[in-house]
Amino acid sequence: MVFSQNVPRRQSYLIRHNFSQFFPPQVIQALRLCRFSDGEFLCREGEPTLYLHFLVDGRCKVARSLHNGKEALICFYQNFAILGELELICGPAPGGSFPSINTVQATSPVWCLSLPIATAQSLLLNDPLSLRFLCSYLCQKLMSSNRNLSISLNYPVDQRLASYIFCSCQDQQVPFQANYTHLAEYLGCSHRQLLRVLRRFREEGVLKKEGHAYYIIDMDALKKLAGDIYSP
Repeated sequence: MVFSQNVPRRQSYLIRHNFSQFFPPQVIQALRLCRFSDGEFLCREGEPTLYLHFLVDGRCKVARSLHNGKEALICFYQNFAILGELELICGPAPGGSFPSINTVQATSPVWCLSLPIATAQSLLLNDPLSLRFLCSYLCQKLMSSNRNLSISLNYPVDQRLASYIFCSCQDQQVPFQANYTHLAEYLGCSHRQLLRVLRRFREEGVLKKEGHAYYIIDMDALKKLAGDIYSP
């Protein structure tokens, strides 16, 4: 995690994500711009949460460890998300720390606007405008989680993959790229099964492959394959 003094970049993120609409000036002034490298951890499960991060650019994966020793991939965050809001609202554990509920790792270079968790506690939890935004965000996250779980439980792999690609890449000129090991884990299938479905999508003229990236050829066919669409 490296803090940046790039004022134009910070300002562009504040404007792009409408921070002034949801937070008072004292909160915006306290936000610090920081960067995480690809593969760097923003927080680790069970360790103290040091910052409330507003993800404003980049992509992260969220995972949680299971009792059987495996790691469950929960979701991906992209372009905008709040990290640490549950820890903030639930409050500190005995001893005063805010243990992280999940592990969040950057899967691309990531930019955040961040507040130390103690500062967030004093500024956000005592401001009605900020609290309303946090509650609204948590409601949207809950609805997305319920929708995505329903899709994962009730659709076969080809439909889940089509839904994920459609959700992730709405522009046919932009390639769809992913860590396919992580994606297979997220979709609940094997790596081999995932590649087999991708190959079938190519054979059916839905996707084309260039290098390691896929491009959508037939957006209508992809949407028809997907059925219900994952929420980002």
